[in-house]
Amino acid sequence: MLDSGLQLLLICVVLVFSITINAKPLTIAVATNFLTTMEELSERFSSDKDADLTIVSGSSGQLVAQIRAGAPFDVLFSADQKRVDALVELNLAELNSRFTYANGELAFYLNPKNSKDLSAQEVFENLSCDSIIIANPKVAPYGQAAKDVINQIKSEDGLEESVVLAENVNQAFSTTHTGNVDCGFVAFSAILAKSTDKQFFYKIPHEYYSPIKQDAVILKSSKSPKLSQKFFDFVQSQEAKDLIREHGYLVD
Repeated sequence: MLDSGLQLLLICVVLVFSITINAKPLTIAVATNFLTTMEELSERFSSDKDADLTIVSGSSGQLVAQIRAGAPFDVLFSADQKRVDALVELNLAELNSRFTYANGELAFYLNPKNSKDLSAQEVFENLSCDSIIIANPKVAPYGQAAKDVINQIKSEDGLEESVVLAENVNQAFSTTHTGNVDCGFVAFSAILAKSTDKQFFYKIPHEYYSPIKQDAVILKSSKSPKLSQKFFDFVQSQEAKDLIREHGYLVD
């Protein structure tokens, strides 16, 4: 006969195993600009729900390409609306599930390792940088917004040799932050996350670029559609909206 201590241990093992196998899986594809925010949202949701959340991040264009190739995602949090439109048109996403979870903001960021006499705003007004990094506008909505801004200040042809393309907006931020380029167009949320000195960044006025409305949608291939909807309901709760605002986004 087992002693009471061993019996208790076996019960605990069985309980832990039971929780693990009964946890419902949910795979979230999220644009890189929203990754940090999504990690915190997922943590809060998981603490109250019996869910096993997996997060995959990349540029919106890359994620959509993966979805079209059959990637086993349940939901997509895109950095724009265009990619969600494409998935709906291809009958790969549930039209009635989509919603705008955030409005992104673009910022101009100076290499913080270089001391400059000019502020980020003053440099921005003339784009007087030897090297400028932006996310690839073909796959990243923040990159397209940056391209639109550049074209308003200077002709793109005049900056062709200066512009460096990153795979996504987070890479644009990290490359500027580590001092490998002089300046970059980045997500304002990344600036906030690093508590950056005001001298080194400038939040670009909205009139320079079209609104970056970021939409989410449940995919038709989802194996957990009910859990996906529960997560969407949470993201639209007041608690989640307050958190999203704290991370540097506008929320309707």
